[in-house]
Formats: sequence, C-alpha cells, structure tokens
Amino acid sequence: LPPKRPRGETIAPLPRSADRPWPPESPRAIGGSYAEVRSYTVNQLNAIAMDMAVLICEHDSYNSAREAFNRGRESSFFELVDETLEREGAAALDKLRQSGNHELLETYRGKFHSLLRVAEREPQGDGLVQHLKTSAPGRLYATIESKL
Repeated sequence: LPPKRPRGETIAPLPRSADRPWPPESPRAIGGSYAEVRSYTVNQLNAIAMDMAVLICEHDSYNSAREAFNRGRESSFFELVDETLEREGAAALDKLRQSGNHELLETYRGKFHSLLRVAEREPQGDGLVQHLKTSAPGRLYATIESKL
C-alpha cells in the first residue's frame, strides 16, 4: 500500500473550465481551499523541476533525487535543480536553451508567482508568502530569478 498522506496534503487536480481563469482570484472562487491550490500548484512545479533535472543534471544525481522522491522526500528535485543552477549557472541555462526547453524556466516563474498572488489574498497572507519563499520551491524560484 502507498504511504498515507497527512490530511490536507491530498493530491487532486482542481476543477477548471474556460470561465474560471487560472490562477483564481481566491481558492474559494473555484471551490477549493488555499491548501488545495497550493498542493495542486506545487505538484505542477515539481513536474517542471523534474523536467529541468532531466535536461541539466547529471544522470546519477537525477537517479538519486528520483529515489529520494519515491521514498517521500518531495523536495528532492527542487533541491537538485537549485543546486545545479547555483553551481553551473550559465552552463545549465545554456543546456536548457540548446534542448529547446528554456520556456520551462518561464513557466516555473509564472506558476510560482501566481501561487504567491493567491497566498497574498488569504487572511494570513504575509506568513503564507514568507513560508512559500523559504520553501524548496521558493528557493528554486529565487535562484531562477537571480540567473535570468
């Protein structure tokens, strides 16, 4: 059996239609809580980090991150890509450009920025924004911002 996730961390896509733009003005506008929107968006960011890791990271490092992720360490790909971008800088960005996948960086930036905007609208917005910025996805966002 797969390990049980703590309540509130259930991964489930949120309903979306043409009349409901993403990101929503408020998680409640789509019938979801902030935790659901955060979980959904962080999963999207993680998928992007995985794609970037395939393109810019060493094969052994990628495999180690994948094994850690499969054991439940969900920040493994964020950390791997962050470390690679910090260490290799322009060389890592060139790998993304040469592979034709430079838009991954822009997509990541856009989704994380949207999540920050959603967090700001919550009653405890300042604390949520600070938490997001210091999380593994937030540290990768800051690294991407500094490299572009």
